[in-house]
Amino acid sequence: MTTETTKRSEIQALLETTRSDYHELIAGMSDADWRRKSRGQSWSNGQLCYHMALGMTLITQSVGRLRQGKGVNPPGFLMPVLDVAAATFIRVRSRGATRDSVRDLYDEGHKAALAMLEQVGDDEWTNGARHLGEDRTVEDSFRYMREHFEEHRGTIQRSQR
Repeated sequence: MTTETTKRSEIQALLETTRSDYHELIAGMSDADWRRKSRGQSWSNGQLCYHMALGMTLITQSVGRLRQGKGVNPPGFLMPVLDVAAATFIRVRSRGATRDSVRDLYDEGHKAALAMLEQVGDDEWTNGARHLGEDRTVEDSFRYMREHFEEHRGTIQRSQR
């Protein structure tokens, strides 16, 4: 088994575990938990779950660009404006979102991530670029899907205490 095959299998297992943990997180939330503000966030837990679900698709799209050595890098002075726009986008798009709808959205992103994973060539794992102010590779971005989940799961769990 080559290093690349091992890497692909490891990342696939990581994505599957993350999906399972995401499902467990949202299934364990009461209606009150879903509506409660997340600690340190301007979003409710439900909005944060929507953000996490949408993130799967957006990160997968960034992998496609990184495979070609392309990143997205707006000028630094625009980043605060884009952050506000993104937060507003999540608030608007998540209106009426339910645990079922965000689970389905997550699963769509997860399916796309697995399909992208299968497309990555053995010589592409280290392809990358500067993306949103950070140096990222294809491999980094797949692993970031778990990091993103862990970051927000912690926020949600702290708000439930």
